[in-house]
Amino acid sequence: MGVLDKWFVFGRDPKFDEGVRAFQKENFDEAILHLTEFTTHKPVDFTLTRLAKLYLSESLSKKGEASKSEDAILLFRESTLVQPNFADNHFRLARALTQSGQIQEAIRATNRALEINPQFVAAHLVKAILHYQLEECDVAMNSVIDAIELQPSLDNPTYQAFAELHNAGKNEQAIDLLWTLCGSVSSDLTKGQIQQAVSFAAEGRHEDACDLFLRLIESVPRYADVRCRYGESLMELGHLEAAREQFEAALAINPTYADAMAAMGILHLRKGDKDEANKSFRQVLQWNPEHPVAADQLNRLRR
Repeated sequence: MGVLDKWFVFGRDPKFDEGVRAFQKENFDEAILHLTEFTTHKPVDFTLTRLAKLYLSESLSKKGEASKSEDAILLFRESTLVQPNFADNHFRLARALTQSGQIQEAIRATNRALEINPQFVAAHLVKAILHYQLEECDVAMNSVIDAIELQPSLDNPTYQAFAELHNAGKNEQAIDLLWTLCGSVSSDLTKGQIQQAVSFAAEGRHEDACDLFLRLIESVPRYADVRCRYGESLMELGHLEAAREQFEAALAINPTYADAMAAMGILHLRKGDKDEANKSFRQVLQWNPEHPVAADQLNRLRR
């Protein structure tokens, strides 16, 4: 957990604190125990609830990655239940199912991952592997092409060797090279996760957006834009105090971040504090005289 989060979330609930500290120590069994107990008691603190589900899902996935096949599948499946809108949870489940030979279930998990995130390159490659195993080679090749269009760097000697095997009908050897390609896919999913979270927010799916923004804060705690956008979704859900904390965090990272200060002005308006809103919008215009939100809101306040 980033330093900024510690200002806001520790000390509110002992079970939550114990769960997060166990996660940080990579004691995932203990983390699962404490976080499950915390979430089972239906906590009312929105921020802690979402964070607890995030850490619980990650703990289940981490434990799954270190487990044998059937145990891993159970853990990954539970992780998808805790956080059903994380594409990589479904991907981990699909990969484990594929490796255990449960093809149809693996296809369903892969399709779900791609429904959530159509740009999930590794999921396209696993989908190709699954269709090769069903001897649906044309469908498999289309999935490989989808992956390469999304990540052109995959058009490399490994892919060329795969294409030769595909054309020769040597499916088993082709599958081996697809696993190699899958392993070479960049593990930096941050950009795609940000795009997905922003899309959720644009669609009005602010709870789903909050889940992803929370996850992003774990990997990029000092990314002011993620903080600000998370705050905006919190504000849309009516969690004004939690939103304020995120806008303050964004401004602590970037003290002249106009969008975060403008969002703070909107928050003051929603609280009915026109004087503070006026101050926020005027500060924004000092940093960016052409900021459209601040200019528009100040005009409204003058009426």
